[in-house]
Amino acid sequence: MRGSIIKKPNGRLYIVYYAGKKQKWEKVPENKHGRQTKKDAQRLLTQRINEINTGTYREIKKVTFNEFAEKWFADYVDDTNHLKPSTAQAYRSLFKIHLKPYFGDYFLTDITPDLVQGLVSKLSKNGKAPETIINCLAPLGKMLKHAVQWGYLRTTPMPFVQRPKLRRKIMEFLTPEEMRKFLNHVPEEWYTFYLVATLTGLRIGELLAMRWKDLNWEAKIVRGLDKFIFGVA
Repeated sequence: MRGSIIKKPNGRLYIVYYAGKKQKWEKVPENKHGRQTKKDAQRLLTQRINEINTGTYREIKKVTFNEFAEKWFADYVDDTNHLKPSTAQAYRSLFKIHLKPYFGDYFLTDITPDLVQGLVSKLSKNGKAPETIINCLAPLGKMLKHAVQWGYLRTTPMPFVQRPKLRRKIMEFLTPEEMRKFLNHVPEEWYTFYLVATLTGLRIGELLAMRWKDLNWEAKIVRGLDKFIFGVA
């Protein structure tokens, strides 16, 4: 079994080989520097030929980003055994606003590190915060990882994408004396709410979700959502 390396007029490198009677053209992935090299092409060609000769070669299904995203949401995201409803909702929002308009009808196999890096650059130029950009890359990375596992990609480009650096935020907080003054001016009906927030550090969603059954008076603990357990005086 033999194959060849082809360089197209646009400069792109491809490997060409036969799987059975079918001729296969496969684009050589870019490295972390966004370049293709003949060394990488030769390594990939050798790998494919070895897979064919040993019977471990698998056909990659051709599908667009939009088509696979629809399947991924149906088979993974919308299954509450995998993700919380709030996380699934956040993923849908990120896909609708940022990912689907950008990747749209690209085939999954055409999504390169360079293409994903272009999304990062676009979001940054549009004034999106590093946190927002990283939040966009999280579901994209998970989706492409599943694409590899489900036979729609051989590798994921995400390890080669440079993520923006998060700026360290200096947290401002009230001193104990300032907090006492604050609680002294809180309306009576809200006093317990703010007192619990102060003593436990629960987030707003966890505070609003708390019920009387979450309180264990004998053990003197508050059982919050998920893993959160806080002692109370």
